[in-house]
Amino acid sequence: MAKRMELPNGAKVHTALSMGAPVTITAITNANPAVVTADSHGLTAGDYVIINSPWCELDGRAFRVGVTDVDTFTLIGADTSDTTDFSPGGGAGSFQEVVSWTEVPCVTDTSLTGGEAQWAEVGCLQEQKTTRLFNGFSPIDWQMSVVDLDGNPAIERFEEVTKSQEPTVTRITLKSGKVKLYPGIHIISPDSTMTRGEVMVRTLNIAVTDITKYPAP
Repeated sequence: MAKRMELPNGAKVHTALSMGAPVTITAITNANPAVVTADSHGLTAGDYVIINSPWCELDGRAFRVGVTDVDTFTLIGADTSDTTDFSPGGGAGSFQEVVSWTEVPCVTDTSLTGGEAQWAEVGCLQEQKTTRLFNGFSPIDWQMSVVDLDGNPAIERFEEVTKSQEPTVTRITLKSGKVKLYPGIHIISPDSTMTRGEVMVRTLNIAVTDITKYPAP
């Protein structure tokens, strides 16, 4: 049993340093994985993108690019085969490529809140008990304490996107090779803590659109 457990020690945290301009998507298939059509997209396998789509379950999420040719590419981890959630022909929108990444300096602590099941309660007059209906999950917020290092590109990037409110993505790679993507609005505190005897840190909050996870290779 112990061999299946994993500690986060040694994980590498990177955030998108620069994003490409939006590229038009003309179609997304109902498939697993989804196949995206975008003329002369310029992507290669292993690139990362953020998707903007009328499909709510896909919009704002980040994915790794799989098989590509000149005008199409697959989104690893994107299952759009359910035509109830993903209406056929309705997924066209745009994507932005993560052009470059930068490593986030010393992360001292993280916490994840939200993601709890939400319920709608229905009580009919004729019934003695109340019925609970599943109503999705609460929004996910990921908080990270980052050592405040002057001139660090990641800190400067967090300050930029805090001001612009531009969606971006942060990536965690565990020692095992597992990868987790946290796309969404990133907001960093305006200044660091100043507690005697403790390292000065700044707090990053990510309003996570949805988490995409990839197993170790």
